[in-house]
Amino acid sequence: MAFHLKPAILFILTAFITFHFGNGQMFDGIPGCRTTKLELVFLVDGSTSVSHHDFSLAKSWIRNMTFNFDISRYTTRVAVIQYSSYPRTEFGLTSYDNGESVRRAVSGIEYMSGSTLTGMALRYAIERVFIAARDGSARVAIVLSDGESQDRVNEAAQALKTSGISIFAVGVGDMSSSDRVQQLRAISSSHPQSNDNVFMVKDFLSIGRIQRRLIDAVCEQTVQECPTAKHDLTFVIDSSSTIGYDDFVKVKNWMKKIVNAFDIGPDQTRVAVVQYSTTIQEEFNFNDLLTKQEVLDAIDFMEYRMGNTRTGEALMHMLNVIYNEENGDRPDVPDMAIVMTDGKAQDSNYVKAASQRVQRAGITVYAVGVADYSLDEVKVIASDPDETYVMEALNFDLIELKRVGLIKSICQELEPTCPTASAEIVFLVDGSTSIGSHNFEKTKTWLKTIVDAFQVGQYYTRIGVVQFTENPHLEFGLDEHRSTQSALQAIQNIRYRRGSTNIGRAIDFTLKQVLSESRPNVPKILVVLTDGQSRDNARVAADRAREAGVHTLVFGVASAQAGQLRQMVSASENVFHAAGFDEIQRVQRKLVSLICVEAEPECARQDLDLHFLVDGSSSIGEENFDKIKTWIKTMVRSFDVGRYTTRVALTQFSAAVYPEFNLQAHGTEREVAHAIDQVSLRGGPTMFAHALNYIRQSGFAEDSGGRRGAPKVLIVITDGRSGEEIENAVAQLRKSGIHVFSVGAGYMSRSALQMIGSEFVVPHVQDISSYDVINNFRRDLVGEICRETKPECPNTEMDLIFLVDGSNSVGRSNFETTKEWIVSFVREFEIGEYNSKIGVVQYSSGVRPEIEVGAYENKEELIRAITRIEFAAGSTNTGSALEYVRSVAFSIRHGARKGVPKVLIILTDGNAQDQVTEAARSLHRVGVRVYAIGVGRANMGQLKSSMILNEPGLSNVLHVKNFDSIKTVQSHLLRSVCEDVEPDCDSTTSTDIMFLIDGSTSVGHADWTIVKSFMQNITEKFRIGSDLVHVGVVQYSTYPRTSIIMGDYNDKEDLRDALTGMDWQTGDTYTARALRYVQSTYNRAAAGSNRKAKKLLIVITDGQPQDRLEVVSAVRDLHESGWRIFAIGVGQAVLSELGDLASNPDSDHVFYANNYNSTKKFQGRLTRLICSDPSVEDLERSTQNPFVNVRNSLNAFLESSQERRTNYQESRGSVPASLRSHITSNTKSRYANSKVVASPAPLVNSVASTSAPKTAPVDVSCPVFRRDGKKVTGADILASLGLKDSSFSSKATSALPVTSRRGTTQTLEAYRLQQGSLPVIPFETVFHSGMPSHFSTITVFRMVGRAIKDRWTLLKIVSSNFTIFSITFNGRDRSLYISRASARSSSPVQTVALKGRLISTLFDRKFHKMEAIVEGDTVTIMIDCLQVPSQMKFDTLPPDYTASQISFIKSTRLGTTIELQDLTIVCGSNDAEQCCELPGKKCSTSPTNNDDDNCGCLPALKTIEVREAEEEVITEIATRIANKIVKEKLNKMVKLLDLDPETFARSIESIQ
Repeated sequence: MAFHLKPAILFILTAFITFHFGNGQMFDGIPGCRTTKLELVFLVDGSTSVSHHDFSLAKSWIRNMTFNFDISRYTTRVAVIQYSSYPRTEFGLTSYDNGESVRRAVSGIEYMSGSTLTGMALRYAIERVFIAARDGSARVAIVLSDGESQDRVNEAAQALKTSGISIFAVGVGDMSSSDRVQQLRAISSSHPQSNDNVFMVKDFLSIGRIQRRLIDAVCEQTVQECPTAKHDLTFVIDSSSTIGYDDFVKVKNWMKKIVNAFDIGPDQTRVAVVQYSTTIQEEFNFNDLLTKQEVLDAIDFMEYRMGNTRTGEALMHMLNVIYNEENGDRPDVPDMAIVMTDGKAQDSNYVKAASQRVQRAGITVYAVGVADYSLDEVKVIASDPDETYVMEALNFDLIELKRVGLIKSICQELEPTCPTASAEIVFLVDGSTSIGSHNFEKTKTWLKTIVDAFQVGQYYTRIGVVQFTENPHLEFGLDEHRSTQSALQAIQNIRYRRGSTNIGRAIDFTLKQVLSESRPNVPKILVVLTDGQSRDNARVAADRAREAGVHTLVFGVASAQAGQLRQMVSASENVFHAAGFDEIQRVQRKLVSLICVEAEPECARQDLDLHFLVDGSSSIGEENFDKIKTWIKTMVRSFDVGRYTTRVALTQFSAAVYPEFNLQAHGTEREVAHAIDQVSLRGGPTMFAHALNYIRQSGFAEDSGGRRGAPKVLIVITDGRSGEEIENAVAQLRKSGIHVFSVGAGYMSRSALQMIGSEFVVPHVQDISSYDVINNFRRDLVGEICRETKPECPNTEMDLIFLVDGSNSVGRSNFETTKEWIVSFVREFEIGEYNSKIGVVQYSSGVRPEIEVGAYENKEELIRAITRIEFAAGSTNTGSALEYVRSVAFSIRHGARKGVPKVLIILTDGNAQDQVTEAARSLHRVGVRVYAIGVGRANMGQLKSSMILNEPGLSNVLHVKNFDSIKTVQSHLLRSVCEDVEPDCDSTTSTDIMFLIDGSTSVGHADWTIVKSFMQNITEKFRIGSDLVHVGVVQYSTYPRTSIIMGDYNDKEDLRDALTGMDWQTGDTYTARALRYVQSTYNRAAAGSNRKAKKLLIVITDGQPQDRLEVVSAVRDLHESGWRIFAIGVGQAVLSELGDLASNPDSDHVFYANNYNSTKKFQGRLTRLICSDPSVEDLERSTQNPFVNVRNSLNAFLESSQERRTNYQESRGSVPASLRSHITSNTKSRYANSKVVASPAPLVNSVASTSAPKTAPVDVSCPVFRRDGKKVTGADILASLGLKDSSFSSKATSALPVTSRRGTTQTLEAYRLQQGSLPVIPFETVFHSGMPSHFSTITVFRMVGRAIKDRWTLLKIVSSNFTIFSITFNGRDRSLYISRASARSSSPVQTVALKGRLISTLFDRKFHKMEAIVEGDTVTIMIDCLQVPSQMKFDTLPPDYTASQISFIKSTRLGTTIELQDLTIVCGSNDAEQCCELPGKKCSTSPTNNDDDNCGCLPALKTIEVREAEEEVITEIATRIANKIVKEKLNKMVKLLDLDPETFARSIESIQ
């Protein structure tokens, strides 16, 4: 891959952190709940059974509870009722407006004593206390009692519930009585059989233990409104006959209260209502009613319909009609639906399909079941997880309680919080006279709401507030408050100051006095709120803040000047404006979102597979295990969990391995958090090695949700006390490519952790007294994960076009979002001739080329051009746009480059209104890599059927629910594109790469380091090994010297270290001397070796050589020896002299950069050229002028033509005599006297490839064996290896176990094999006297797991380090490679690749039969008795099998697995076999009318004589066509090159 990762893929971090801490930490409330608008009433039992002491404990508990809420007139208000024989209001909701006053009042309550009349107290609460509740506030009653009530509680409790008051019952004492428990349930808002709102403790000393759980439960039912939410909300309401008129009225009231929680308007939330029974009644859609009162009135006028329950039809109506732009649905606004039903649907079979379509369209569905509902059906309708989106009510009186939880859930969905973020946030608040005291109080409430979204603390977010007028005043600094409640109280206590407005002075003060105390490496955020124009220069001060790394957000109210505010920030999205102080709360959500983005680690949307391996052994303990789970949940919050972003799995281990959930189990952070909560400690001993092996083999497997290409990250949490040896398991894990991070838990043992990890994130922490300390470690850990796994390929060379849907359905707002996304994608690449060129095409009814490929070679200019693109509008003609891209946009005349990978990214939100499939196929046929992103209701079936062609399993078609979500696919898409265009350097061809590096004085120390890094990055792409790629380095100045001997390092890591350790030489620049040194030293080293390898020389120089006159002859000598030379010039290097150094053509072999740092831009192209088709490797460089090189090429063409005709005497035709007549005697050449100099070596494949004479079959004696009962010559390889012997398992000598399993039928066995399963065997043990030139290899196999995506070799016959014959599969591009010993002088091995529909079927994990039929120079491939259309042609010579070997299943990665049923080599020319062993492919040699009994096997192959006769005829026809072309083309060449006609004519005559 082209990602700049560290050389070791496995990067291990260890933090010795213990998860144990004391109990002294005070709980600080729930983020997002502390400042809620809440009426909280405590009903405390003061009866005689309680006792004075217990009552004092109860008062202390109430005081502690109040610390979790912000108590003020605008947020939470508290009242306390004490009851015994009668109830008494200790203080009411309006008595106190701050926490301290409330807590003092609680302390002053006197104990009553008496009997226990809870029912009376409940009635008193609703009649006397809750009467003062504010409109729109949540209402909660907490009843604390130690005994059973002596009066009836059911009716009183029901009255509170019906009024929307949530009741929580806390029982103290003996709970063995079922009547007591049942009464507590009756009091609470719980289901009669549930304890959701019931909390029980054994005594008053224990009530502190339930505080956290009780606060969590209260907060779940507190949100009564979320005005900042904005969505398109549909009610789908069951009005079937089972509901009844009275209950239907309750449903309407319930709907109205939900509507009241939101701001309704054209630019806020819109509402639609569908009522259904036997028929569907659309009450109103999103366009009909655009004010809250209109919606409420329309709900009031809804008529009860009655009838059956057609839920499926209602869902489809909602999808197809309501969520339609014509009816007011907005593409850029989240879609939400609330479906309420009281019975099982009559169209239940339709419900599942309808629900799936609704959820695929990106609509979030809350399902509410009431009374006689079907729970299974409700779960099908609702989004996942059920715990969030499914709600149940026993009757219609109780749906009011579900309303509160429903609104809370919706608001949580939309209201951001980032409680674990670490940031320094300073609020700069305008306190000038123009604000006014009343508005200043609103400002403080707004501040508290924002602060409530964060956890304030030393290791989390720290808060400071500066109030400014003409002078700034520090209200409190960053280090003054260590809890959120403390900060909220401090904000409440701020005094309004009055004065004029100097924002610039306030910013400078904040930089010097407040942010100067910031923690290192923690984001610094400044939030400015003002209502007027600053009297000083705020822009200059804001610039200073930006230079200091401060991220500034500005909030203007009322008359604040927009222009001045914009000057204070770096981007327009960082400026907010509200018409008045009543409106400031409405943009709180977006403001918090921006702060969270800045405060959290930057790669939240990165695609990675994240697996937690958690020690669940007894040594951990329950308490530490709970803390581990909490820590994991905070870790997960740092990532964007989703299909294309981060996937999360958790496995627990102790005596066994317990996969709690895998990578595909949960698609949202909320689902993952819930799943973590359900995990319980397993206990037992610690079998660590077994767990590590499980993770390596299965934890990231595709069937567990692992994704191809996504980085694999394992976080191990253990105390390190393993009951087994782990060295081998750790060693295997290190080789697997998994990024491993280990964290110590409990009272740990360091030894095991030190074995896994080698580097520390944070120092060893002996005793953590607070869990908060772990948050610092969390940030460091997340940051390291992000850095190590971020996709990066900035120097990739490709032509990339964005094809953007600009149709009406997209809309201008979403089009702007699309452009922003394109810009963010463009920023990841280097733009330029050697790297990426990017274009943009917009389409709708027509096609509009916005930016041609390569129009901009400067990134910032390209970005500016993208931002200027205007929205087109129109219909969606995707097919026409695809055809335009193929025929025009990717053409050379419009900027595309020849030979450079082409990538198309198409983004659409609709259904194409023209034909797409054929246009997409045309793109695939010309090699364009296509990625498609469907948004919202895009026709994904159409996209998938047209865009995925012959590439099963490739995730090149993506879907997101809306345009805001396209950013979630960026990391995944970037990684996929980079992998796709990465040159395939995974070749088994032997290659020698020599770097000739200018080490003269002019280079300098800094640039010398860059040169070494350049060599490391280039060699990183290749497989370094003894029979693969060798690397050598010669450094030269005045004299050359060998820094790294060619082939000395067969390990990539060792080579990297050697390159790093190279010393700088200094001296003058004698390039010719260095070239000759390379030639002589290489020849001496090669003299004693049988290695035949491609030779590549990369010369890097920064100046003119002192021996420049000798360079040309030195280069010629290297070319004659078969070297391909790349020349890289830097700084003072002369381009023409670089041309003398390099091979032809200059465009592929000459590179120039102004400085060494710029050489990195060449890496992508240079790698591609080195790894490309070897037919270009022999291009020679003459010392003559450029025209001489062309003439040399022409001569080589003419010579090769004569050679070909000699080989085919029967078909040889004469060149038409008229050819000479076209060369006029008047043609004069400037080079008429120049001698046409032949190239030093033949130019191979410059115009047409030469073919060696066909080789007749060699008479070789092959062994005889029986195949299907018939005697044949050849060898059954599996039998030769002993696998078909029933006792093979006991005889196996392979490195890995070989297991047998069912093959293609019940009676046939296959063998599961991996790399190393089968031994390398001498060829002569199977074929004693070699093989003939005609033979067939027959194999029946299927690929398993990684084999479908890896590159691996099934069979390879090797002699003296070069390949005689091999069969290789490449899962990356679904291709088949056959390699054979070559007759070409340039390369000992020739490889031919095949792709296509038949070839791609081999990668579908099913059994297939494949035959490679070798007949001299040709190879025919049969797959499942069908012939692959293309034959493979080779230039071969009879190979020498002396000392050769046969190897099996060679792969670049461990774990490549296949199941092999048959591997046979049959000698001689034979007909293709039948496929009787394949199910459904039975064959018959006799005619039959039953198609099922005959798979249509191919007839016998033609004889050699017939084939040769056909080839002669084809050659004769081809010659006539060639003569015609030559007659026209060569005359043009003569004129163009101004050749001497007589010399050329003599060349023509020599052919005849």
